[in-house]
Amino acid sequence: MRIWNGLNNMAEIEGVIYTPLKQFVDQRGAVYRVFRNYDGNIMVNEVYISRVNHGIVKGWKRHRKMNQRFVVPYGSMKLVLADLREGSPTRGNVMEVVLDQDKHYAQLIVPHGIWYSFGCQSDDYALMLNIADLIHEDSESDVLPLENDVINYSWK
Repeated sequence: MRIWNGLNNMAEIEGVIYTPLKQFVDQRGAVYRVFRNYDGNIMVNEVYISRVNHGIVKGWKRHRKMNQRFVVPYGSMKLVLADLREGSPTRGNVMEVVLDQDKHYAQLIVPHGIWYSFGCQSDDYALMLNIADLIHEDSESDVLPLENDVINYSWK
């Protein structure tokens, strides 16, 4: 298992893309860029926000078809990704990524087939925006408990 330290933009899992996003901040407030369809080829079918309270961790989850784009516009969230895809050149790799409204304001693209979990690192709560290419269907995803024998990672 290799843990990505988040200090560079080179993802350790094939298909995962970390892209810093622009913020425009002044004394009046801020504008946070969330999404731009630069190449016109990105399908967006559903957008939703997850609120995660202080100290809470959600996951593990894997979508079989859905690709997701995560952005944290409020608070701080640690995401952990695990590649257990058959035939993947990065099979067995695990990434820890922090997304937040300040130092790590970015978009994280998570392709289908990747297991993920996420936890709030803020003192109150964090909001995570999910931009998905498919409309969510429970039958299209798999879940595991946080502590399991499949993914070599512990949130403890």
